[in-house]
Parts: sequence; structure tokens; C-alpha cells
Amino acid sequence: PDDFFKFYFSMSKTALCLLKEGETKLDATLDIGDLSIGSSNEPKQCFWDKILGLSSVSQSTLFSATYKKGIGIKVDGESQRSYSSVALLKLSPMRCVYIHYQIQTLLSYFSSGSLGAVASQAASTAASAAKDASTAITGAQYYSLEAAGLEVIFPQSLQNIDFVSSSMRSFHTSHQVLEDESNETRVEMRGLTMRCGDRKPIIPEAFEIKVQMHAISTDIRVEIFVSRSLLFLSRIDFLQILRTFQENFGRKTGSLTGERLPEPTSTHAKCDPKATSISPSSVSVNTIFEGLDLFLCESISSSPAIRLGIGYSLVTLLMMQPNDKEETLSCDFTLHNLEIEDVRPNADLRCTSYMISHADEFGEDDLFHLKFSKKVDDSLQLLCVLNGIQVCYLPDLTRVALSILKPPEVDDNFRLSESPSTSLFPVESLSERDEKNVSLVSASISFKTRNFRLILENNADNAEGGNSSNVLVLQGNIDVQANASLSTSRREVVRCNVLLSGENFELYTARLSNSKLLSPIQVMEPIIYHVSIAVADNTFEMNFAFLSNVIIMVSTLDYLLSTRIILKILSTSSDMRSRNLQVTEESTGNDSESIAKAKMGPQLNA
Repeated sequence: PDDFFKFYFSMSKTALCLLKEGETKLDATLDIGDLSIGSSNEPKQCFWDKILGLSSVSQSTLFSATYKKGIGIKVDGESQRSYSSVALLKLSPMRCVYIHYQIQTLLSYFSSGSLGAVASQAASTAASAAKDASTAITGAQYYSLEAAGLEVIFPQSLQNIDFVSSSMRSFHTSHQVLEDESNETRVEMRGLTMRCGDRKPIIPEAFEIKVQMHAISTDIRVEIFVSRSLLFLSRIDFLQILRTFQENFGRKTGSLTGERLPEPTSTHAKCDPKATSISPSSVSVNTIFEGLDLFLCESISSSPAIRLGIGYSLVTLLMMQPNDKEETLSCDFTLHNLEIEDVRPNADLRCTSYMISHADEFGEDDLFHLKFSKKVDDSLQLLCVLNGIQVCYLPDLTRVALSILKPPEVDDNFRLSESPSTSLFPVESLSERDEKNVSLVSASISFKTRNFRLILENNADNAEGGNSSNVLVLQGNIDVQANASLSTSRREVVRCNVLLSGENFELYTARLSNSKLLSPIQVMEPIIYHVSIAVADNTFEMNFAFLSNVIIMVSTLDYLLSTRIILKILSTSSDMRSRNLQVTEESTGNDSESIAKAKMGPQLNA
């Protein structure tokens, strides 16, 4: 049909040079001046017609490849080792426009009909030739890809000029095959930034990612390093990211009028991946995050209101084949520190600016630790530990955070699912479920807190600018143990036993000044309690018991303080509901105006 995409490919200034001496030496060079991929739709119908090509600031060769085969070949930066086969690829700065359903349409041209059969045959022949060539080469091998820069643009849609872009200053990857048949791969991405449209960058300070992989026999070890990053996210940028994801990735059509693409029909046989792939016996992935500082802003021109600080983090993933191993999958996540801070101009005048922080007396321990493991018999285990976390409920800061991160109204024209009737877990009738063999998988969940502290602040005390306030503090240790049996066929919990224990749980009032608790007065002495819950089929049983004396001492001031805090929380919740209703009404009018402007949007430069 006329409204479906039409694509074009163009290539210019291409040169190939090949020099061969005998059977052992080969030099080949390939240069491509420019390679463009685009769609030939009318400019009035879409703003993004060029999919891939040179960046506007680049005037050099797009692609340059060099291949050498011989004895004792040296590579710059790898002077300690010589190779028998070397391939070097260089890319100039490129610009790529990614629209999901447009790329899907392009790929469908190469996977359907006679063109799909030709493409599949060519790919199979090329893969077979590459495999034969690699096995014929003896000695060390070196392959490298270097890109001077890459910009990827994610438009909201073809008819909308709003977009989200991510750029990278440099990219370099190398792969070595050594004489002992071990492999080593390195990847470096530098100068990573992100922005929405022509506004200020979301990531103003570029960060970098480094990946190093070693493969010996069937064991693979991967090391990933992510440098500390800084993000500024305003309300309008947050909405732009959500709408881009919704319309760009959620749309399931390949035409401009909304008509769906016909289902691709493959005319070639598919190869069995199990017959050609070799599964490694173990894979170990270690990821290190230096940290993240995320600043939330109510508008583009306003100063940041909230800072989310994530400290040093470590993620370890271990996957193993089930050959007499206890665990087939294990994942550990450790977070040293987490902070949510009020950074508004007058935040230093309040008694504390931290909503979530690590208590000073427990600053040496890791704040959060999570471990997940899967056994050979498919049983699951989850362990979560919190050490010394301090939560101070600040109603006004919570209201600001929810106003910034409130999602937009859902557009029914763009859905991630194929149809509303499609369900991830189909519902079966009782007769159908009873006829099936029920296979059970056990799951064990453990959640522990050490020195958890919840602070409820009375904002009325420091309304005139004081830096101290009377607070109500709940502190103690929580230990939750849950054992459940999951039905894989029904995909539901069949049986569950939960044991909740609390130790040294106490309640007291104090004076909070400069994030420090002063002059504590006991309201409830430390107690120990246990709660057990059992759920099986249609039965529910709950038992509660105190294992220590419960001593509560409440004064008139304590009663008045608790009443004011509860009324403040209820008042804040009511204000947030009324404000959300007002924002929804205003956004409806703004969306109509923005849609009208998008249709009359200015022309973009090529």
C-alpha cells in the first residue's frame, strides 16, 4: 500500500584493495565514504526520514576496514604480543534514528518472502565461510572495532519532532584469541550523555563504561565497571521519556495510517541453535557501580528539589550448568549507601534534609544486601538485609517527589500488549486445573532489618524557620521468614508459612536538630514479639504473641505530638489527591495544545 514505508540504501566513495602473497600472507583494505539508510515517505507526513548516516559534523570516511594475515603482525598498543591474523575496523561519527515499528518494517523485508530466503541463504553461507576461515587460522588473532562517535535518537513518533537522544564520544572494542584457545574481549564506552530535545542535557557530565571478558575453555568471567554519573531530571523531561517509550516502542503498526503489517511468512528453514552453540559450564559477571546522583526538578528553569544519591554498588551474577551443582543461578547485590535529600534553597533551615539515609552509628556497614539463588530442583531462595537505614517521613518533600514523578494519562491508542484480551497468565476453569498434574516449586524468602529507624516529624515546630523539631521515633529489628510452595502449572501460591519476629522494638520522642536525635524520652520500652501466618488452600491461620512485658508511658505532650503528626500526614495526603486532580485537568488542556503545535511543528534541518 502507498502508506507503508519505502526504504532506500545509498553508498558512495567505496574502495577495495586486496594484496595476496602466497598462501600465508594477505592484506585487504575496504573504505566506504558514506552509507545512508532512510525512508522515502513524504516530508509532510514524517520528520524522521533518515535512519542511518554520517553525523552532520563529520566529513570523513564513514567506514574503514583493514585485514592482515601472516606471521608476527604487530598491533599498536599490543606490542607485547604478535598475531597471525588482524582485523581493524574504524567508524566515523554516525547518527542513527530509531523508531521501533519502522525498524520492524525494515527487518520484515529481509525475513519474509523470496527476499528473506535469499538473505537467509547469504547469511548461512557467510557464517559457514567465516567459521571455516577461523578454524583454518592458527596462532593468535586480534580483532578491533573503533568508533569516533555515535548518536542515537529516539523520536516520540514519525509525526512528532520531540525526541530523546543518547550520544557517545568514543567506542572501542577488541577481541583476542590466544594460542591456548582462550579468549579475551574488552569494551570501552566513553563520553556517554543523554538529553531530551534541545533542552539542557539530562546527563551533563559524561560517564564511561568498561567491560572485560575472559573465556577459558567453557568458563566465562566478565568484569563491568560503570563510573559515577550525574543526572538532572525535570518534570517535562520525565514525561517526554515516558511518552517516547509509550509511542515509539509501544506502537504495533508499520504504516502511517495505523494499518498493521501483514504477518511475515518465512520461506526458508530455520537452523537449530542447540546444534551449533556450545553452552558454557559457568558464567561469572561482576558489575561495579561507582555511584549515581539523581536530581529531580519541578521545571526546567527551577533549581533541583530532591537528590537521590546511590553509593558504591556491587552486583555479582553466577550461572552454572546443573552438573551435580547445588546452585544453577546465584545473584548478589550490595549497596553501600542510599540517600534521599531535600536540596531546595531553604532546606538547611529545617531540622533534617534527609528523608532516607544511613544512620551515623552504622555508617561502616553496607546499607543493603540482596541475594537470590536457584537450586538444581528449581527451588528459589531470596535473602534481603537492611543495615542501619533511617527513614524520616517529610510530607512536603514527598508531595514534591510525587508531583514530579506522576505518570501521564495512559493513551489507549498505544499499548504494549497485542490486545486487551491477551493475558500473561491465562485463567483456567477448576475442572481443567484439577485434571492437570500439579508440580510444586519451593521458595524461601528472608527479610531482615538491623537497627531500622522511622522518624515522624512535626513540621509545625519549625514552620518559622527553626532548625529543630519534636519527633516520634520507632526503632528496632525485624526478621521475616517465609516458605511457600508455588504451582508451576497454575502459577499461583499453593501453601505459604510466614514467621515475623521483632526484637528491641521501642518507641520514644526526641528533639531532631541538624539530623541528630537529642534528649530521647521513652514512650514504649523495648519489646519482643512473634507473628505466625499459615495459608493453605482455603484456610488462614494467624498467631500473635509478646515474649516480653509491654510497658507504655504516655504523657499529655506525647499524645498531642502524636495527634499533630497524624493530622499532618492525613492533611498532606488530602492535599496530594486534590493537587493530582488539578494537575490532571491542566495536563489534559496542555496535551491538546501540544498536539496542535506538533502538527504545525517547524521544519527540521536535514
